[in-house]
Amino acid sequence: MIADAVTQIARSRSRQSALVEATQALVRLDSQTPPSDTGAIARLAMEMRETIPGLSVSLHESEPPVVNLVARHLGRQDGPRLVLSGHLDTYQIGPGVWTPPPRAVSLPRASSGVAARPT
Repeated sequence: MIADAVTQIARSRSRQSALVEATQALVRLDSQTPPSDTGAIARLAMEMRETIPGLSVSLHESEPPVVNLVARHLGRQDGPRLVLSGHLDTYQIGPGVWTPPPRAVSLPRASSGVAARPT
């Protein structure tokens, strides 16, 4: 029983680390609006989905340079579906003194979160 708990804790920490690393990689990409060039961040998100079994992913350029990513989980049963919708573009960084620079995302090893600009 203790071994199971230790295994679960290790898995949780591993997933947290992977999530933080993925977030850092996405934040480092420039997707400011304007010009809303989301091609690079959409392609990176598409590559990241390879770790999630059962997902079908496609990219759609609705109006250059805006690229949308559509991911579908191919379920096996009929019934209601859930749609999650978000966007890949970000606010303009804007002028000012940034310490550290806005896309220089780094977290102390012991950190458990990612800081974000409030909206």
